[in-house]
Amino acid sequence: MTRFFQYALLIALFCAQPIYADELSDTRRDYRLSIAPTLQDSRIAASGGIFLHKFAYDVYWDGFVDTLPEPVQPWFGGVWNFFWTFNFSMWPHDMGHWVRANQAGGDFVIDEYRFPFPLARMVQAPDAPPAQQTLMSAGGFEINTLMRWQHERLYFETGYRDDVDMIHSFIQTMFFPIYTLLIAPNDPESRDMWEETYGDPADYTKLLFQHYANRPRVRADGSVDPTITRLYREIFWTNLATILVDPMTYKSFEGMVVDLKQPSRIGNPWLVTRGDFSWAYTTRFNPGAIGYEVYLTQHLKWRQHYAAFYMKMGRPFKNRGIGLYVPRIVDVNKLSIGGSVDAWDQDVFGKGIMLTLSPTYHVNSRFDISADLHWKDTGYIVGRRLDREFGLLVNGTFYW
Repeated sequence: MTRFFQYALLIALFCAQPIYADELSDTRRDYRLSIAPTLQDSRIAASGGIFLHKFAYDVYWDGFVDTLPEPVQPWFGGVWNFFWTFNFSMWPHDMGHWVRANQAGGDFVIDEYRFPFPLARMVQAPDAPPAQQTLMSAGGFEINTLMRWQHERLYFETGYRDDVDMIHSFIQTMFFPIYTLLIAPNDPESRDMWEETYGDPADYTKLLFQHYANRPRVRADGSVDPTITRLYREIFWTNLATILVDPMTYKSFEGMVVDLKQPSRIGNPWLVTRGDFSWAYTTRFNPGAIGYEVYLTQHLKWRQHYAAFYMKMGRPFKNRGIGLYVPRIVDVNKLSIGGSVDAWDQDVFGKGIMLTLSPTYHVNSRFDISADLHWKDTGYIVGRRLDREFGLLVNGTFYW
C-alpha cells in the first residue's frame, strides 16, 4: 500500500507543469476571513486555516528570508514550511471536532498542547442522535474537505492560485490517506483496533458500522466481524482512488515543486478550452455523517461566466445529491450576486434542499465584503448543521 502511494506521488511530480504569474492577466494575492453569528460554524475554521497558512508563508518568503545567511535559507525554509503547513492543517482539523461536538451538546477537550499532535478526547453527548455522533468523529476531516473545496472554487473562479494556496490544497487532499497510513496506522483484522479505537479513521468506521449494522464489532469467539474490516478498507481505497483520478491532485502538487523565493501564481485550471468555452472536472471524497461521499463536479466557463455542477453518491447509508453553484448571476457596478442550490435524498433524513444567496460588494480594488445566506432542510451537507436552519456567513477579502 505504501509503495503504491509513493508511485502516485511520482506520477504527480512528472505531471507538474507550472504556469507563472507573467502569463496571467490578474495576479492579485487575496486574503479572506469569515465570521458568523456563532463560532460553531465549520466554515470559520476552514477560512481561518487558509488565511493563517498564507500569512505564515508570506511572513517568511516575502519578509525575512533574505536576512538569513544563504546557506541556511533552504534548511530553515523547509522546516518553516513543514511546521506551518502541518499546523494549519491539523489545528483547523481539531477545530472541526470541537464545532461538531458542541453542536450536539458534547465537547472536544484538548488535555495537552504538544507537538506534533495535541492530546485530545471527545466528550460525547449521551442523547446525541447516531448521525451526530458520527459527525463528531468526521468533523476534523470535514474541515480539510472545506479548505480544499475553497481553494478549488477560487482557482476556477479566478483562473489562478498562489503557489502557497496550491501547497495547502494538496495537503488537504492527501490528509485522509496520510492520517490512515502514517498518523494512525491500524490492522483492521485486529480486535485491539476496534476495542481501543486509535485514530479518527478507525473511530469513524466504528461509529458507521455501529449505526448501520447494529451488531458487535468483535464476535463472541474473539474474531473481528469481516463487514467492519471491509468497510474500513473500502473507505480508504475509495478515498485513494478519488484522489488519483482527480486532476486537481496533480495541479495542486505543482505548488510543492516551485521555488518559493520567487513567488508564483499557478494558472490554467481547464482541461479543455475551445474558443470561449472551457471545461474541467474534479472529484472529491468526504467522510460524512451517514457514510463517506464521493463527488463528481463539472466546471464550466463561457467567456467570463463560470458555473460548477456536482453529483454525489454515498455509502453505507443511501446518500444521493446534486448541486449547482454560480458565483456571479448578477453583476452591476460594485455589486455582484451569486448563489447555489443543493438537493439530496438520504436514508436517514429523506429528501431535502438548500438554497444559498451570495452577494458581494466590491468596496474598491483592495477590498471586497460578501455574505452567504442560506436556508436548508434537515439533512447532511458538508459544513452545515444537520437540522433545518437559516444561516449567515460574512467574508472580508483583502487584495494585495
